[in-house]
Amino acid sequence: MKARKTLAILSAGALAMMNFTLMIPAGITVCAEETAVNTGKWGSNLTWTLDADGLLTISGQGDMEYGAWLPWIADCEDDTEYIIKEVVIKDGVTSICSDAFAFEASNQITRVSIPDSVTKIGKRAFYGCKYLTFLTIPDTVTSIGSGAFMDCSSLTEIKIPDGIISLEDSTFSDCIKLTGISLPDSLATIGYDAFSGCSSLDTITIPSSVSSFGSGVFEETPWLAKKRQENPVVVVNNIVVDARTCKGDVSIPDGVIGIVEAAFVNNKELTGITMPDSVIKVGGRAFEGCKNLRKANLSENLEVLGFYLFYKCSSLESITIPEHVTEIQHCVFRSCTALTEIVIPATVSRIHGTAFDGTAWLTAKQQENPFVIVNAILVNGKTCTGNVTIPYGVSEIGEYAFESTNGLTGIEIPETVTEIREYAFWHCTNLKEVIIPDSVKSIGKKAFWECGNLTDVVLSAGMTEIQESTFNKCYELTNVVIPAGITRIGKDAFSECNLIKNITIPETVTEIEGNPFYPNKFNFLTISGSKGSFAESFAAVNGFPFTVLEKEAETTVPGTTVDVSRPTTADLYGDTNLDGLADISDVVLACRYIGNDETAEIKDAGIVSADVDGDGQITANDTTLMLKKIAKKIMQFPAEEKKA
Repeated sequence: MKARKTLAILSAGALAMMNFTLMIPAGITVCAEETAVNTGKWGSNLTWTLDADGLLTISGQGDMEYGAWLPWIADCEDDTEYIIKEVVIKDGVTSICSDAFAFEASNQITRVSIPDSVTKIGKRAFYGCKYLTFLTIPDTVTSIGSGAFMDCSSLTEIKIPDGIISLEDSTFSDCIKLTGISLPDSLATIGYDAFSGCSSLDTITIPSSVSSFGSGVFEETPWLAKKRQENPVVVVNNIVVDARTCKGDVSIPDGVIGIVEAAFVNNKELTGITMPDSVIKVGGRAFEGCKNLRKANLSENLEVLGFYLFYKCSSLESITIPEHVTEIQHCVFRSCTALTEIVIPATVSRIHGTAFDGTAWLTAKQQENPFVIVNAILVNGKTCTGNVTIPYGVSEIGEYAFESTNGLTGIEIPETVTEIREYAFWHCTNLKEVIIPDSVKSIGKKAFWECGNLTDVVLSAGMTEIQESTFNKCYELTNVVIPAGITRIGKDAFSECNLIKNITIPETVTEIEGNPFYPNKFNFLTISGSKGSFAESFAAVNGFPFTVLEKEAETTVPGTTVDVSRPTTADLYGDTNLDGLADISDVVLACRYIGNDETAEIKDAGIVSADVDGDGQITANDTTLMLKKIAKKIMQFPAEEKKA
C-alpha cells in the first residue's frame, strides 16, 4: 500500500501563519488531525479518497469488487477509526458490491450520490446506515440485492427505479421511518420480509404487475394493520398475502389464484379452510402451527402441496388430496398427530421425505405392513428389521425411507426400482451389504451416508453418476464395483471409507468433483484404470498410486474366454473365490476380474464357477445372474441346467 506520513510537528494553523506551502509528493497518503486524507485502491479497477470531513469518493471504471471489502480501513496503519458521513460515487463505477457500507464506520452516512453508470446494488450494501435519510437510485439500476437497505432507520423516502423486476428478501426491513413507497410497474416479485418492521409505512402503491410475494412482506407495518381491519384475509392482485388474524371457518374469496408462504402461520383461531378452484398455488408453511384447524377443503387445481404446509396442525383429522396433485413436498403433514385418514390420488408421483412423519395415519400403516408404499413409492420402512426384501413393483425408494433404521442388516432391491432418493438409508448403522440392480438409474446424495458397517456394494450398470456423499462415512466399506457407464463421481462420495484399498475407475468417468476419497485415514488407496484415462490424471493430481489395467485381446471382448485346459464344470456355480459359498463377495470378485483389476486373482476352477451362463466367458451377464440367484429371483443357473 502507499506510504503515509503524519504531520505531527507543524499544525495547519502554524503553516498558514508562516505563509508556508507544503508540497505532498504524488502517491503519499497524509493523515493529520485537521487535514487528514486517505486514499487507496479498491480492487483492480477503482480508487477511493476519504477526507477529514468524512467525504468518501469512489472513482474509476468497472465494478466494486466484493473481495476488496473495507479498503479505506485496511489501508490505515494505525488504529484510527475513520467516520464516513457522505459518499460520492463517480461516473464510471458500474456496481455497488455486497456489504459495501455495512459496517460501523458507515453508520453516520447521511447522503449518498449514485451515478447513472451504476446498474447493480449488492446484498446488504447499505445495511445499518442509520443516518441515511434520503436516497435517489438512478433508473439505470436493474438489480437490488437482499437486505440492501435493511435497518436504515432514518430513511424516510426512497424512489425505486423503473426497470427493477424483483425486490429481494428484507430489502427495506426495519426502515422504521419510511412512511410511503411507490413500487414501479416493472416489478414482478417481492421477496420475504421486504418491508417487515417498517413501523411507519402506511402508504404502499403496488402495481398489478406484481405476481409473487414472499412471506411476511408487510409484517408489522401500519399498512397491513389497516388492511386487516378491512378484511382479515388480505388479498393483493388476487393473492392472499396475509391471514394470520382470521377466526373460525374461513372461505377464500373466488378469483384468488394463490396463497403466499406462511399466510396463516400459527393462527390458533383458525378452525377450517375452504379454497375455491381458482387457487392454483399455495406456498409452503401456509397453515403451519394452526393447531385448531380441523378441516381443509383444497382447490381441485392444486398440483403441488408445499413444504410444511400443515406442519403441527394437531387437530386435523382427515384430508382428501385433489386429483391434480402430482407432488407432496417434505413435512407437509408432519406432526399432524390426529390425522388418521389421507386420501391420496394415483396422480401423485413424487413424495418427499418425512411428509407423513408423526401422523396417526403413518403409525397405522406401519402396523399393517413395515413397508409403507404409496403409488409404488416406498415412503417409509423404518420399522423393518434384519435382512429384508423390498416388494416387487416398488419403483422408488423415497427420501429418508429407512433413515436410522438400525435394526436393518441387509436389503434386497427388486428390478422394478429405478430410483433411490437422497438420504434413503442414512445412518443405517447395521446395514452390511447392498445389491443395487441394473434397473436403478439414480441414487441421490447421501443415500448411504453413515452406514458404518456396510462392507460390500455393487452399483447398478444403469447409473451414470455417483452423487455427493453417497457412501460418506461407510467406515467398513471394502469392496465397491463402479460399473462402466458412470461418467461423474461427486464430492465426498467415498469420504472416510478408510478400508477401501483398491478402486477401479472406468474409462467412462470424465468428471470427479474435488477428492471424493478424502480423507483416507490409512492412505493405502490405489486407483486402477486405463492408460491415459481421466482416472490416471486424477490419481496423479491427488497423490494416489495408480495401476494401469492391461487391455484385453480383441478375442476376449466383452468377456474373458475360458482356457480349454481348465475344468469344464463346477462343483458350485457362482463360487468365484472357491470358499464353498455363492454370495456377494463372489460377485464383487467377478466384477473386478471383468474390469481387468490386476489384484483380482481367480483360480481356474473359480473362473469356471463364475461362468454361470455356460457360454465360455465371464461377462456382466454372469454377475447379473449371480445377483439374481442371491436375491432368489432364479433357482438355477443356465450352466447348471446344461450340466444336468
